[in-house]
Amino acid sequence: MEAEDETAEPGGVGVTGVVRSGGGRRWVRRRSRLTVLVVVVVVALVVGGAWWWRHRDTENQAHSPEGAVRGYLTAIAENRADDALAFLEYPPLDRTFLTDDVLAESHALAPMTDIAVEGVRHRPAWPDTVTATYKVGDDSYTTTFEVLRRGSLWSITHSASEGPLDGDVLPKVSLISDRSDIHLPVDVPVLVNGVPATSTSWITMFPGRYRVTSGHALFDLDQQFTAVEDTRRPAEVLLSPRLNDDGARRVADAAQAEFDACLAQHSFATDCGFLGYGSEFFSRAGSGGSPGYGDALDWPVDPTTISWSATGADLSQPDLDRQKGYSVSHGRLYVRSTIDVQLTCTWTGTAGEQVSWEDDMPPGAYRADITDPDHIAVVFGGY
Repeated sequence: MEAEDETAEPGGVGVTGVVRSGGGRRWVRRRSRLTVLVVVVVVALVVGGAWWWRHRDTENQAHSPEGAVRGYLTAIAENRADDALAFLEYPPLDRTFLTDDVLAESHALAPMTDIAVEGVRHRPAWPDTVTATYKVGDDSYTTTFEVLRRGSLWSITHSASEGPLDGDVLPKVSLISDRSDIHLPVDVPVLVNGVPATSTSWITMFPGRYRVTSGHALFDLDQQFTAVEDTRRPAEVLLSPRLNDDGARRVADAAQAEFDACLAQHSFATDCGFLGYGSEFFSRAGSGGSPGYGDALDWPVDPTTISWSATGADLSQPDLDRQKGYSVSHGRLYVRSTIDVQLTCTWTGTAGEQVSWEDDMPPGAYRADITDPDHIAVVFGGY
């Protein structure tokens, strides 16, 4: 027989709530399961009730043209994307940027406030219109909405800030690079309010403030715009991708590592192509008994004596033109830079002749492929 706990209270239940008899223990477990079940049911009723209340509220607002417009703008201001779309007669299929999270980011930048809806304007032989005013941040906007009645409910079909009501309800935006050779988002990925854009043309979004950032670790692309008025054709937002400080440092480190590796090679034809810079020297020297450019590798030279050195070969501070120092070629993104370096090559012939050559590397001496930020490939040579 199990000993009774000294902390047990009348009825055989200890302060821990565990009944010391077998039957009592089963009863407590059943009571615990019942409690969990009750909690689950209550939560389900609360969630379902909230959904039903919001659905009924949306439907009630749609019983008048002014209510439909007010409900649409209020849902946007409260980050309720699906509720806002429910007021549209023709909701868009692509809802990439029509979500609660995107709206929340927009309103963190500039909240939508001061929503005011005027009375309905009846137009013979045309759908009625409702005009609304609101603010995005500190800026005020006026938009006229065309509304349509189907049965007892009203929905929004078109909108415009000015001009004819022949555009869609939602604004559209096209994001454009300020350089024709940089194609967004292929070459530099683009994020709008933190969401990747698979296309930067004809982006549909709710009215509000948006922030564009770069999806490339080495490029800055931080710009804000407001989408409100352009429902017939997309507003063009000009973007300027720029190599950031971390990008410049990584390019410099990769270039320095590649350059140092080339200097350590015992060869005329290094991976950095140093021999090409001295082609004129080698050709002239060839007529005087020194190696000519064409037969340099056939000339009797002990390759272990070939040595390269450089003056001014500190590439830690590249002279990168942040606005024009990059280009795209065959789908690869390149950053180019100039360096001021004097090369010296010395070697010894098999007969003991000591020969040396020196020259400056030409401007625009290397390019860095930064398509993959974690594996930057540097190539030296004219560019």
